[in-house]
Amino acid sequence: MREIEPYNPHPAPANESHKSPYHSDPPYWRRFHRDWKFWVAVFFIFAALAIYVISYDLVLVPHN
Repeated sequence: MREIEPYNPHPAPANESHKSPYHSDPPYWRRFHRDWKFWVAVFFIFAALAIYVISYDLVLVPHN
């Protein structure tokens, strides 16, 4: 008697159904530098650091 496979609404293409672990994508923490969200976050972090340094530790009152 054959086993009945459960319904899969998004089946994998025929060539990707048997992926080898040696050809899989690397984990996200090793490829996150290619993500645009990472670079936006880096930009804002460096902008915040620059504002902090330029404003003399965020002191915005006049110095005597």
